[in-house]
Amino acid sequence: MGVMFDYPEGKVKSKSWVGDGPYRVWKNRMQGPQYGYWHNDYNDPIPGESWIYPEFKGYFSNIDWLQLTTDEGKISISLPNRDKFIGVYQPRDGRDHILYTLPETGISVLDVIPAVRNKVNTTDLNGPSAQPVWANGTIESEVLLKFE
Repeated sequence: MGVMFDYPEGKVKSKSWVGDGPYRVWKNRMQGPQYGYWHNDYNDPIPGESWIYPEFKGYFSNIDWLQLTTDEGKISISLPNRDKFIGVYQPRDGRDHILYTLPETGISVLDVIPAVRNKVNTTDLNGPSAQPVWANGTIESEVLLKFE
């Protein structure tokens, strides 16, 4: 649930943000990241095969602002309310394609993010924090975009 912006992934060079990081989060794995200023260059690792950390793609929480540096300039996203997530493209799955079933979201501002499974259980067997969220009614948000 949220809004998506379709920007070509091949044009993105790096991202900087103030929020939780440097690692991505999942609906059922929110603990770990620390609030601060973070920066990382674009990377596209394959889980279990490449060891480039922190990952560039994924869902990031508690964001004040995020800036993407691209071939065409800078794109800044500010969230006046930190209860949203920013999605940065779709993380790659491992060789067996069992970890993720994710929508292609490009750059997105989301109210809900997906859970991740483990090697043994699908998300429906991973407890309450991995269960789907059902929306009811209207959801309003404010997002500030700046293009330099």
